Amino acid sequence: MTSTPKPTPFTIPSHSDAVLYNRPDLKSVLVHSQPSSYKQYGFRAILCFDSKPLIPTHLGLPELDNYEDKVFLQVAGENQGFILQSQQAPHHWMMEINTTDYIVLLQFINREWNLLTSKLNYQLKMMREGTEPIRISNQLAFYNHGSSYFKTNISSHLVLKAWIESGDGKGIIHCCLEKMTNHGGGPEEFMILPMESLTTLAQDALGMKAMTDILVYYKSRVKK
Repeated sequence: MTSTPKPTPFTIPSHSDAVLYNRPDLKSVLVHSQPSSYKQYGFRAILCFDSKPLIPTHLGLPELDNYEDKVFLQVAGENQGFILQSQQAPHHWMMEINTTDYIVLLQFINREWNLLTSKLNYQLKMMREGTEPIRISNQLAFYNHGSSYFKTNISSHLVLKAWIESGDGKGIIHCCLEKMTNHGGGPEEFMILPMESLTTLAQDALGMKAMTDILVYYKSRVKK
């Protein structure tokens, strides 16, 4: 028998032995979000467990016949709110994936993103200095300006890409998520990822554990 999930307890300061537990119902939606600020893009993931959940209209989700195991990713511009489906948001600010892919994406960011950014920034430094060869292969290299790209598969149909360009004066690392077509062609759609906000969410150990426990519990309930 699957046990009831145990979300991270909220301790009442005046009573150290008292805790408050909150757990969403099967027909609720789970919102995992980091709001935007005046210098940072916001990110929000809306997770659905049931085929016909109770969805607040202000979340702006598209109308579907079945929402089971779907996650809706949304991005907010700097110091702005999240763009809703009804506002005809550009493709690269909204995307639909599943719950397993979302957890895998967050786990990758938590474990690998800091190391990857260090590697990309080191490549940028070498390109701008122009004194060391930038390797393309063991026998092929170049000097001075160029770009450094990274790509990994989150799943069979989701690809995460990151890149940096020496000609970019700000030296920004860009990142996007691509959803591939079922027939193996190019990307069906893509989404620009605000990595500062995503990193904050992925590195929140307590929030990640609570969300994972909730997903495991409700996936087992849906199968029954």
